[in-house]
Amino acid sequence: MFRKTKSKSNLHLGSRDSLDSTGTNASLRVSTSAENLSSTREMLLEGRPGSINRIVQYHVGYMGMVLDVSLVEMSKKDTEVQLIDKVEDAQLEGKVRLVLKEEDMVNLTISKHGIKVKDPRTEEVFQRHPLQKVAQLIHYQDGLGKHNLALKISQVGKTMSSCYVFQCKNEDQAQRICQSLNTIFDTVSQKS
Repeated sequence: MFRKTKSKSNLHLGSRDSLDSTGTNASLRVSTSAENLSSTREMLLEGRPGSINRIVQYHVGYMGMVLDVSLVEMSKKDTEVQLIDKVEDAQLEGKVRLVLKEEDMVNLTISKHGIKVKDPRTEEVFQRHPLQKVAQLIHYQDGLGKHNLALKISQVGKTMSSCYVFQCKNEDQAQRICQSLNTIFDTVSQKS
């Protein structure tokens, strides 16, 4: 289901092409839904708002990953649309889920160290993404009316990226996640 990654202890500020982009509608049409599988649970694990030590955790659905994403950069909006198109293509190919199951639920933790994804039952860490590798986080609504997040992870000097897709319970939760990441970037950049 997930690929485990090693964590890094260095903290560098990465790029942030887009942290909260809304308004793009996907064109997929499927009649099933996993609406009541997600919870809007949000937990402040440590720190206070605006604190560099703030750690926030959200309960979301993991839909899958798109490997080797290469986007032609014409404008910021174009890259957002291209990334969402890549996710939708992967869904049509069966590489990214359209409908979530209970076992697809994960805890997404955001801190000054980056993003961590773990199993809510066993606390096993599935993914770690250092903050400096977070290139883009796009919030979009798919054709089913679900609010999804596309998390683009890039390596400095590499042309290919990976995209991890998460489904939120509602628009409010998706916007809170984008805002949490934005706040962490702002706080880290002020401290450096």
